[in-house]
Amino acid sequence: MYKKFKNNQDGLVAITVTIIVLVILSTMLIGFAQQSRRERRSALDRRLSSQAFYAAESGLALARRAIDDGFSGQKSECGSGSGFTAPFNNANILAIDNSAGVAVTCLLIDQLPTSLEYNTANGKAQVTRVKTSGAQSIVFSWKPITSDGSFGFATGVGNDRFEPDSSSVKYSVIRLSITDLSQISSGRSGLNNNTFTVYLYPKLGGAGSINYDVSSPTRQGQVVEGSCSSSNGECIATISGLAGKSDLALFFSSTYRDANVKIQAKNGVGELLAITGSQALVDSTGTASDVLRRVQARVPLKNAWTVDAYSIKIADDLCKQYSISNIQGTGCEF
Repeated sequence: MYKKFKNNQDGLVAITVTIIVLVILSTMLIGFAQQSRRERRSALDRRLSSQAFYAAESGLALARRAIDDGFSGQKSECGSGSGFTAPFNNANILAIDNSAGVAVTCLLIDQLPTSLEYNTANGKAQVTRVKTSGAQSIVFSWKPITSDGSFGFATGVGNDRFEPDSSSVKYSVIRLSITDLSQISSGRSGLNNNTFTVYLYPKLGGAGSINYDVSSPTRQGQVVEGSCSSSNGECIATISGLAGKSDLALFFSSTYRDANVKIQAKNGVGELLAITGSQALVDSTGTASDVLRRVQARVPLKNAWTVDAYSIKIADDLCKQYSISNIQGTGCEF
């Protein structure tokens, strides 16, 4: 005797479909959970990144305040506390919020930088002092500031170097005047006789060098073709013949486009020299929990030699033009 079982598979399809649906729903649920965790972490990272950035900015502000209060040394190590010069001998000076893990983890101050950096944004002329020991030449480099990051180079020669229409020009021509400050004690004549003015012209394959020469008025206003890079648009011009001239004033402005400018001084064997009394390079790193942000800034020194740029430019001829017209007013005629 045996039993006969009926082979009925009607429920197998339903079970299979149910399992597939459960797998799909589980996968979707896991994906949504992971996405939610990523979004929460991303939001947290953004918040921590902002906190770390502001902590780094606080380090810059602290450095500037210390410089303004008379700190004149070098800070080449990150921390604070014993072994540091005031105000950095305070162990807690770099802490911002210990409970949240927000602090300045590293603050470096270099008051003897080997370069000065400026920009001529919004057509602003700049004047700075370059005080060194043993300089033989000044290396002046510049790069145009454009909204789209593009740049170009000048192609003209002779009297066709400068463009009558500047709307499409994507390069900067720099007017640079160098004054030997040790020779201007005789007043205006000393200023005029010891100021060397050139125009730095951005051109691929340019010679990029000229000698400081105030021996004759014919040496003034020369056009120096800067040596330019086709990869990043930076142009370099070297002004040599500066032996014995350790205290210089540089006045510069840009034409056509604003420019980022870097100034360096070199000795006779091409080594970069420290420039004193003009700028400090501040490097600040902030942290918030496990996120770090680092910023660098150029800070003018408190006792830096400063003068309004146009007080030097005014040494050129000054011309004022007035016009008078007949205007009927309230019983008055001008």
